Amino acid sequence: MDTALNLREVPVIPADALFQVQYTESDVLSRIEDIRVRRVNLDKAVTLSKSAKIKTRLVIYTETGFVQLNGVHLLFLTDKGVTIEGGHFIPLHSIYSVDML
Repeated sequence: MDTALNLREVPVIPADALFQVQYTESDVLSRIEDIRVRRVNLDKAVTLSKSAKIKTRLVIYTETGFVQLNGVHLLFLTDKGVTIEGGHFIPLHSIYSVDML
């Protein structure tokens, strides 16, 4: 049984701090349905970031645990990951959740 993550307890980091973050090698999501939902939400977030300038909250998993980025613009999405404003690349397997703000 999967457990839900309480977002209030997840520390918020600025996008500039991503240069020091080390990502894990394994996928943070284990269920196929969750992986599909993550991909669909990222597609929506990239489209809305480009057209309506909608910002996004990303919860990512690092070697030190979960962290969240609030109010970021997603620029590009590939099979390997997502590029956010400032040229930061986040591997797809490290993204736990995507919420449009």
